[in-house]
Amino acid sequence: MTQKYNPNETKSCEVAPPHQKNENYREETAAEYAVNPGMYREPDDTVENNEQEQDTGAGKGVGALGIALSIVALFFLPLLFSIAGIILGAVAVKRDQKGIGYTAIVIGAFALIISMFFAPFVT
Repeated sequence: MTQKYNPNETKSCEVAPPHQKNENYREETAAEYAVNPGMYREPDDTVENNEQEQDTGAGKGVGALGIALSIVALFFLPLLFSIAGIILGAVAVKRDQKGIGYTAIVIGAFALIISMFFAPFVT
């Protein structure tokens, strides 16, 4: 015969194995009803974060285009594409994307210097 739960009776907290049903086992569910800390945000905070994310995304795009033009300058029209890559790299640095911006500047400068070095040998 199984015993029913009696709230007046004091017993030690026993956890029943998962394959057995025990009416004395009472699970605490308070955590399931708690509000998530990040669930509610202030509207002004969200607007500022979105503006900041848009600015950093634009810097990455400009930096990536600068790297692409600098790499193209190694093979085709080095004077035009390397200068464009250097300028776009400087714009990316100005938009706080220093790593990608400096990479575009260095590759563009390298392409420009190499093209000036090999210019006398190309007819």
